[in-house]
Amino acid sequence: MAQPPAPTLRLEDGKSLVLEFDALPKMSHAAVHFFAAGTKWFLDGESFKLVLQPGEAIPLKGRAKHRPQTLAITNLDPDVSYTATVCFRGPNSFSWGPESPRSAPLTLERAARPGAPMLEPVSNSQILVRFALPPDSDWAAFKFEENAAGSTRAVKADLTLWPASKTSSPLLSKESLKTGTIVVKGLDSSVSYRACLLSHNGITYSADSPFSKSLRLSDYAPAAPCQPLIDRISEDSVRVKFSLFSDCTHATIRFSKVGTAGDFIYDPKTGKITTNKVDSRPQRARGKDGLIIGGFSSDTTYLAYCKQINKFGWSPKSEALRFKTLPATVEYTGTTTQEQRDAPKRKNAVDLTGDAPAVTPSPTTKKPKNGQ
Repeated sequence: MAQPPAPTLRLEDGKSLVLEFDALPKMSHAAVHFFAAGTKWFLDGESFKLVLQPGEAIPLKGRAKHRPQTLAITNLDPDVSYTATVCFRGPNSFSWGPESPRSAPLTLERAARPGAPMLEPVSNSQILVRFALPPDSDWAAFKFEENAAGSTRAVKADLTLWPASKTSSPLLSKESLKTGTIVVKGLDSSVSYRACLLSHNGITYSADSPFSKSLRLSDYAPAAPCQPLIDRISEDSVRVKFSLFSDCTHATIRFSKVGTAGDFIYDPKTGKITTNKVDSRPQRARGKDGLIIGGFSSDTTYLAYCKQINKFGWSPKSEALRFKTLPATVEYTGTTTQEQRDAPKRKNAVDLTGDAPAVTPSPTTKKPKNGQ
């Protein structure tokens, strides 16, 4: 069998690495070898990726003989000079013919490096990433760094983060990148994140972009609201009014007795305060008219405060408002008899029965007529 001519390595449209070779007559399979930095690689006939161990042969069945055979190669590294060879075997042969001369060397340049992305908060577990890919790239991979620790976590295809032990950076599809934004989910609001990306031009990755500015989602939780307003105070209930920021949807209202530990929370089902865990988040609109809340002890001093929540989390406590419930009203409870209650009346009553002692009139001096 004659030695085949050297194959050709070339870039097609600046995005695809193509290997071309002329198949010898009556040959059924080809084997392609790549050489780089002193290492010999085999081109696997199924995946068309370079492997260190011999892979599947490349079938030539159905290909026109004596015409250039074209193969697209996907996983070559940038900044490395490659050469390639090819050899053939027939349909009933188990041995390979002579190997061709090496092709002219080809060095792949890295994809252009993108600029730093920009992070924007979306919710208490989501961050939006804005980016612009270089003109020669249609794919990208993203990495997140936590608390400036130095290590990064790659973004998966479902836009959540790989565990820290996973070091690969999967490419995201063109479809997911066409808007120039992605929303990364499942994040920790207490962690400070910054992100970078790598572009991919169909052949090679770029170098990592610069990092974005850091962002921590908990920083976007609201500040403490103003203290609540308490009026219509009775011995066991009060009316509570509150005001929230425009981006806050709900509040929580809590009370504590002065000098004792523990909080009471408003229970919307009973309308009273409770120490039980309940879902107590009155809507912002209820703050204007106020809530009538019962269950307080009479003649007792309490502290009241509220918190507000937006899509990034709860605020700190407001300043506490001190108030005191009214004393209990004194009432007869039925423990005295009717005779005891009538005793003060009898003491001052006039006896009309004739049994009372006679009253002796005081003496008077009779005045003589005509001064005599």
